[in-house]
Amino acid sequence: MNPATRTRLSSVSMMIAIAATLAFTVIVPKSEGGTLQVSPNGDIRETIVRAIDGLRAPKSFRMRQVFSGGDSPFILFMEVAKPDRSHCIQNDSEETIFIGDKGYQRKGKGPWINFTDGIIAISVVQSDINIHDQIKRIGQVKFLGTDTLDGVAVLAYEYEHIDASGRKASGPYRIWIGKEDGLPYRTESETQTKAAEWSAKPGDRGLITIKVVTTYSDYNADIIIDLPEKPAREAAEFWLQLVDSGRYSDSWVGASGLLKERYSEETWKKRLSEFAKQARNLTPIKSRNLASLESVKSLPSLDDREGVELTYRAYLEKPGSVLQRLELVLETDQVWRVANYTELAPPPIPTRDAVPEPRLEPRVPSSVGPGSGGGLRNDGARDGPATSVDSRPIALNSPAPRYTEEARNNKIQGTVTVRVLVGADGQVKQVRVVRGLPDGLNE
Repeated sequence: MNPATRTRLSSVSMMIAIAATLAFTVIVPKSEGGTLQVSPNGDIRETIVRAIDGLRAPKSFRMRQVFSGGDSPFILFMEVAKPDRSHCIQNDSEETIFIGDKGYQRKGKGPWINFTDGIIAISVVQSDINIHDQIKRIGQVKFLGTDTLDGVAVLAYEYEHIDASGRKASGPYRIWIGKEDGLPYRTESETQTKAAEWSAKPGDRGLITIKVVTTYSDYNADIIIDLPEKPAREAAEFWLQLVDSGRYSDSWVGASGLLKERYSEETWKKRLSEFAKQARNLTPIKSRNLASLESVKSLPSLDDREGVELTYRAYLEKPGSVLQRLELVLETDQVWRVANYTELAPPPIPTRDAVPEPRLEPRVPSSVGPGSGGGLRNDGARDGPATSVDSRPIALNSPAPRYTEEARNNKIQGTVTVRVLVGADGQVKQVRVVRGLPDGLNE
C-alpha cells in the first residue's frame, strides 16, 4: 500500500475493523404496515441515528464506497460476515481478508500473503449506545421524498452533522433509509480536507472537497468469507488422493509446470514408487490430519516464489505414520497446483523386548542446552546404560525443518534418519544421525 493510499484510507481502515468486530446489540425499530416507524417522541433525528447504528444488527451485508475529488477517484468494496470476518477490495487492485486476528493481502491476482503492517487492529465491544448523545450530533433535517433503490422502497433525508465542538461540519449529509427495515441503503457526504493529506504531495496547502457515496446491499445474505489458503488445501488434498491410490501419472499431469520442468513423467512415477516402497511399504493410508499450513514468500525448494506450504500426517493401516509435505503455487489461471512433494517416514518404533542396548556417545557439555547429555537408566538416573524402553514417546508437535541455502542451491532432498533417546520426563536426551544428507540438512 503506497503512502498516499495509507493516508486517505486511515479512517476507512478504522471503519472496516470496527464493522468486523463490534458487538451488535442495537435493536432497530420494527416496522408495521410497511411504513418506517419514527421514534416514540416523533424525532426524525433518532430515526437517522438508529438507521446508521442499525449496521450492527444484520448478520452480514455488502458495502461499496466511492471517493471522488482530488487527483483520482477511489473505490472500496467490502463484505462483512459477523462476528469477525470481512473482505475488502480497493480499486480492484488490492484485496484484504480479515478473519479474527488474521489478516491476508494480495495485489492484483497475485498470491495471498500474511500481513500486519498498515492495519489498524480495533476490537470494540459496545453494548450500550447512548442514542441521545448521538441525536445531539444531528442538526436540521430535511425530508427529500420517497425513492426506490434496487427494488427497495426508501425515504431520503438531508441533515446537518454537528462536530464535537458544537459547530456544523462541512456537508451536506444525505441518507436513504429502508421503509420496512429502517436500515441504510445509501449515504452521501462531502468533506473538506487538506490536499496534502489526500494526495501526499508535499507543499500542497490547498483544500479539496471529497465526496463519499456509500451503498449497502444484501443484508443478512449468506456471505461466506474463508481464509485464502482454503483453495490451496482443497487442491492439495485432492492431489494427495491421486498419490494414495497409486495414480502417479495423473498426479504428474495435475501438478504445476514447475514440477514438470524438474521431473519427467517417468522420473516422477519412479520417485513416488520409491516413496511408497521406503516410507509406506505399500501399506494403505487410512486417515490424514493437517499438521501445518503456512503462506510463505519463498518456498523451501523454489527461490523467491510465493506459495503455500502444507504438511500432513498420514496414518497407515499398520502401526505407524508418514509426513507428507507439499508446496503449492498459484498459477496464471488462478488454480493452486503442487510444485513439490516429499514423504518423510520416521524409522519404525521398536517393541519393548526388541530394543538393543544403545551405544551412548560421550556426554555433551551442559552449555549446549537442556535435554543434551548422556543416557537415562530405567530408574531415571543419568549416564547409566539404557536397558529397555519404558513406554513409547509420542510427538506433541512436528515442526517442519527448513532447507539450508546450500541444499536449495544444490537441489538436495531426501530423508534424514536419526536415533533419538527420550527420557521418562519427555525430554530428548540423545540424538544420533543414522542416515543423513549433505549441505547442513542433518542439523
